[in-house]
Amino acid sequence: MTSNQWAKQLYYFFIPSFPIASLFVEGVRDENFFTKFLVKRATKEISSEFSNLIENEVDSFLLDSKKNVIKNVEFKVSLFNELLPKTWGSLLLKNGAEFQFPVLFDTKDHEVFREYLRGQFISLKDKPIPYKVVNECLINDESRKFCIQRELQKSYSGYHLCLPSIMWIFSSSAFYGLCTFIFPVIGVPIGCLISALGTIGVYSYLIKIIKSNEEVYFDNVVIDKNEVYKTGAIDYLKSSKILCNLIGEEYFGESNLYFINNRISNIKRITAESRLLKVKNTSVEKNEKL
Repeated sequence: MTSNQWAKQLYYFFIPSFPIASLFVEGVRDENFFTKFLVKRATKEISSEFSNLIENEVDSFLLDSKKNVIKNVEFKVSLFNELLPKTWGSLLLKNGAEFQFPVLFDTKDHEVFREYLRGQFISLKDKPIPYKVVNECLINDESRKFCIQRELQKSYSGYHLCLPSIMWIFSSSAFYGLCTFIFPVIGVPIGCLISALGTIGVYSYLIKIIKSNEEVYFDNVVIDKNEVYKTGAIDYLKSSKILCNLIGEEYFGESNLYFINNRISNIKRITAESRLLKVKNTSVEKNEKL
């Protein structure tokens, strides 16, 4: 082994590092080194009302999709202090999936909602929060059904499960292949370092695009099911945008706002196309009657 081989060996470990970490996070639902730092759960217990709503949506998902292959897969649900729902694991894996919903999803009480916001966000601690604003931020049942169904659809998608790891392996391998041509000039250690930094930079850029497309894709999958989910999607995204305006982009998250804005644009496009189609169909029916 030459003096520079250590850099190559280190990079060979770097290539599968993300997929391996992802496997522990997504494939093992029990607490481990990775999930201990990533999966944050709130101490608040899920209310029976919200629990029943989730069970009904799970039953609907299994019935409509006829996914008998996952009838014995475990579903876990927990609350957390983030603002957007999140799915860990996958129903395609033996250990199933864990769905995390914001604590705000599990209350319909205006005062409880208001006090939670004040406790979580310093900017609202001494700020009056009007009843109307709280009412607009509260997540209604249609919105909760939409979000639950959306996470279920996501958890059964190979796209959601595998694409990030595939993208990482492709990016890291491609950069290494390109840098081998300049190893004789800059040396193996520096070449491997450039490959690693390039991989991280390109992956961060690509994953944002992929994530944005994924968010819109799963919105469309659920919206196409029925009008209840479509109404829930519109209400939920509207509430999310109002909540962002209330607490500020700094606390809501720049990436969260980016995804919400893209999803709102998608909903507006779908609504506009639906209206145009109705007008067109009405016009055709009138012409046929004449």
